[in-house]
Amino acid sequence: MRISLNLATRPFTDLGPILKRLRIGMGVLVLAAGGLLLGLHFFHQKAEEARLLLADRNLLLLNCAGCHTAKTLSGLVEGLTLIVAQILRALEVGQRVPE
Repeated sequence: MRISLNLATRPFTDLGPILKRLRIGMGVLVLAAGGLLLGLHFFHQKAEEARLLLADRNLLLLNCAGCHTAKTLSGLVEGLTLIVAQILRALEVGQRVPE
């Protein structure tokens, strides 16, 4: 027994435009992912700089923790105020705080 199929009676769907839209959508997603990864890289870099800066400042505080006189403590408070001002100024400008 022979089975034949008449292709003229089967509906034909042109996949060209669908595949083109799919490729365009994939390209848009790749560009968006690349932009997000680039933004994540810069955000991580700034966060790492801030962590290093805070670690340096914490080390400075630990070195000055042995100070017991009121004069030295008031100097420490003034120094901390200056450090906080430098950090805030650096975060506003987007630069690394000078050591």
